[in-house]
Amino acid sequence: MKSKEFLKPYIIAEIAQTHEGSLGIAHSMIDMAAKSGASAVKFQCHFASEESSKDEPWRIKLRTQDKTRYDYWKRMEFSEDSWLDLREHAKDLKIDFICSPFSLKAVKLLEKIDIDGWKIASGEVTNFQLLEKISKSNKKIFISSGLSKVSEIKKALDILQKNNSEVVLMQCTSQYPVTPKNLGLNIIQDYMDEFDLNIGFSDHSGNIYSSLAALTMGVRHIEVHVTFHKEIFGPDVSSSLDPVELSSLVEGARWICEAQENPVDKDKVAKELSNMRKIFFKSIIANKHISKGETIKPEHLSTKKPLVGVGADKWFEVIGSKANKDIKKGSYISKGDFQE
Repeated sequence: MKSKEFLKPYIIAEIAQTHEGSLGIAHSMIDMAAKSGASAVKFQCHFASEESSKDEPWRIKLRTQDKTRYDYWKRMEFSEDSWLDLREHAKDLKIDFICSPFSLKAVKLLEKIDIDGWKIASGEVTNFQLLEKISKSNKKIFISSGLSKVSEIKKALDILQKNNSEVVLMQCTSQYPVTPKNLGLNIIQDYMDEFDLNIGFSDHSGNIYSSLAALTMGVRHIEVHVTFHKEIFGPDVSSSLDPVELSSLVEGARWICEAQENPVDKDKVAKELSNMRKIFFKSIIANKHISKGETIKPEHLSTKKPLVGVGADKWFEVIGSKANKDIKKGSYISKGDFQE
């Protein structure tokens, strides 16, 4: 239940393939993520020949120049120099650089450029060869669970934690965009109860509501897909946040976390707000003249702001008592005015 320790929010801007194979766009998206206040950018490192085949079906068929899914992955590839350039760009902006490898070749490249952390994509959870290699890197590891059974997650964690790497388990549903009924917010608590590690949330909803809800449950690691515009081309756009939404998520995350880190004592706050209480709370006032010795009845009184004399909370103590003196109409009832 480490997530309940209320760490600072860590927002990961998942760029994935939104760059569409353009190095320039990839750099621009790092700038956008940093400007929006994200803690990290996240890419996916693909080498088509190492991870795919001509038989791989499309997840979403797009009207593009790519005849096959393999061709699409091929177009998403960057050279080692380009990856290093992206990594250094993030470092210059003081934003962490995280990446998902989809092959051992990708792992080797990412180790060489010294990324800040790994992300195990949902489809790689059962790729034990890949997991074992990553577990030896001594880097922070995020693992998504969007396609996995609990038994598969446990096996993956056993491998990743062999070398005492810090692991964050991300609740995720591999639906694009995911619907409210499939978010699985209940699984966050299940994970917190089951695993002694930080629990995060990887969201594909395309809005900020899901992540904010997860944050109120004690999650501190949030991953969201990002895009420059909701109408831009790409398979993940419907599941992504634009720059304004990303900024709002970061602001909301900080707000929620600060609130949770500062529990409130209601009695203490009431004492601190004593002057405000005097303005908003009401006093008991005589509606009409009340003679000495007369039994005070409800029709004799009303309640009005501010709190000057006897407060409205003493209403039942005043009603039925006898007046100790003549009480003028419009005057505040004080303690000495009636028999307690």
